[in-house]
Amino acid sequence: MARRGRPPSGTGGSGGPSLSPEDELSLAVTIARLYYLDDRSKVSIANELGLSRFQVARLLQLARESGMVQIEIGSPGRIDRELSAILQDALGVPRVMVVSASPNAPMKDIGRALAEVVAEIVQPGNIVGLTWSRALRAMVDQLSGVQPCTFIQLAGHVTPPGENVGSVELVRRAAQSNQGKAFPIYAPLLVPDSAAASSLLRQPDIATAMEYFAKLDVAVVSMGAWAPSTSTIYDSLTEPERRRARELGVIGEISGRLFDADGRMVPQVIDDRVIGISLDELKRVPEVVCSSYGAYRLEATRTAIRAGLISTLVVDQSLAHALADAA
Repeated sequence: MARRGRPPSGTGGSGGPSLSPEDELSLAVTIARLYYLDDRSKVSIANELGLSRFQVARLLQLARESGMVQIEIGSPGRIDRELSAILQDALGVPRVMVVSASPNAPMKDIGRALAEVVAEIVQPGNIVGLTWSRALRAMVDQLSGVQPCTFIQLAGHVTPPGENVGSVELVRRAAQSNQGKAFPIYAPLLVPDSAAASSLLRQPDIATAMEYFAKLDVAVVSMGAWAPSTSTIYDSLTEPERRRARELGVIGEISGRLFDADGRMVPQVIDDRVIGISLDELKRVPEVVCSSYGAYRLEATRTAIRAGLISTLVVDQSLAHALADAA
């Protein structure tokens, strides 16, 4: 992903123009999401945004002092069964798990809950599809007790900045956890043009992996909202492409497939360049496990539920409360 450019030195340095209070708060929100929800280090965030780690620390403090970040002391990793049951009934989703995630390692707690769900629902010989996200990376690190099965990569390769485990390695690690089979996709998730996509889709290894989409028993995916630092795809696009998506009503994405507030696919922006499962194919999977976290993913998550894309939802408490309030 291209660097987003060095913000003005008014964010904590000396000399040069200063950010307005509104822009500074916006930057603080982005940094807080990366640090508290995506489990990124201050150094990694500083390198990506062109800041010093001291500027990052100051903006995290601003996020806390302004009330944008509220830290609750609880039992990390605990499942809030009462709120889970309330949401399950209110949303009409067969299964909801609300995770009381630790502010210091939220992805580990969400990943553990995902790993428990997968171990519970996967049957011997099942075909299980995985996309890439930090939550799923944490899930695979904690997989145990999963019945022998076949793991399929649901979308092309992604390795976001600051990560050393991409989509291909994720699927391989999942298969190694139970001595199962792995069918990775040796192609990028997003390619330069439709001609490149058509050519890749004809490659035997890729075609073989994607033939399994129609045979999936379980798919494990994550929700992307249409805003900075909330979607790997959003962060990978040019600003004109992001603007075009917003103009067409895009509010979220799953595995690179964009959708609007009515749950309809929006193919005009990048769909012919995406290597991966379509939303129509995902709807036909008997069990779709989706992780989503952060109240800012409310609209995208609600829409995906209404569209029938999710059968098991794993969320953190902030998103759970937002969903309950909106139900």
